[in-house]
Amino acid sequence: FDSASHARVYAQFRPTYPSSISETIKSVLRRTRVHSDSSQWTGVDVACGSGQSTQVLQKVNLKKIYALDISEEQVKQAREAFSKSPENSSVEFLVSSAESMPQDSSSVDLVACGQALHWFDLEKFYPEVDRVLRPGGCFAAFGYGNLEMKDPLVENVIQKFYNDTLKGCWSIQRQHVEQLYHTLPMPYKTIERFDVVVDHEMSTSSLIGYLKSWSAYQTYCKKNPDNHALEDLQEKLTALATEEPFKLSFPFFLLVSTKPS
Repeated sequence: FDSASHARVYAQFRPTYPSSISETIKSVLRRTRVHSDSSQWTGVDVACGSGQSTQVLQKVNLKKIYALDISEEQVKQAREAFSKSPENSSVEFLVSSAESMPQDSSSVDLVACGQALHWFDLEKFYPEVDRVLRPGGCFAAFGYGNLEMKDPLVENVIQKFYNDTLKGCWSIQRQHVEQLYHTLPMPYKTIERFDVVVDHEMSTSSLIGYLKSWSAYQTYCKKNPDNHALEDLQEKLTALATEEPFKLSFPFFLLVSTKPS
């Protein structure tokens, strides 16, 4: 996710998280924190990317959010987008890896990451989570699995692109996304899970933009710089688009793990 073009595509076409994720994180924190007022809490958004996951934390109404990402381009995109509104003054974007956060020990109430946990070295990341979290603080991991097209003919086209065209380009970590993080361990014994399927609509161009944001497609382009895979796919979708926008759904999930008090 290091290139400027990929960062822009990611920011423009990735789905927006449902408000229920923010509401659930806030609800869990109110049960575990000494102060039930969220305006007293501090949070860290790890691997913030272009800022979609940061928006989830903003809706928790935190006093301060540190948004971290290892990619300078992603942080640059996020800073530019968030600088346009004074409402974002509580957010500070920093270039940092997940496994070495700049926060002081026992200094934050929430550590969260959206659609990113599967990329981390958990043996190094979870000790960092434990270091920066206050007792009773929460770690939240949220994301979404593969989209599902309502039209079976369109779904078949997307599946062939996912499984056949991009074969060998998906990282081994992708399996965790496909399985909605059921296969990933959490840092603490106390774990709460929440799932919701959200219906969505996309035009052909938006759907192509979303597919372009996939890491596997970026890898495919590096291996095949002169490919026309998305152009060919767009022709197939256009031929099937008897009704636009396309109807589809995303399975969103949230895992919250609480540090003992």
